[in-house]
Amino acid sequence: MVIRTRDAAYRKADKDVALARAMYRSFPKLVENLATAGARYNLQCDEIERLHEEGRLFRLAPSETVAIDNMEGDVEKLGDLYWLGVYDCFENLDALNAYLAS
Repeated sequence: MVIRTRDAAYRKADKDVALARAMYRSFPKLVENLATAGARYNLQCDEIERLHEEGRLFRLAPSETVAIDNMEGDVEKLGDLYWLGVYDCFENLDALNAYLAS
């Protein structure tokens, strides 16, 4: 079972690592990892979706686009996201039970 914190269609965009390359020129592997982080994340998301479609993995993801930051301080937005998670969980309970029974 995989629980996603972003909707199933979410993918990361490539980031410009020019500043990191200048700051961490003594650490080329770090810069390489930073440069390829988005692509690796996207490959993992694609694999999750493939396995989910094949029925080999149960994936739970928000049914709506998540529009908050990592350090969100707006309690109302966080509450809305919490209740979206509760709603999505209950909406997928039958599918989860069927997956676990198979």
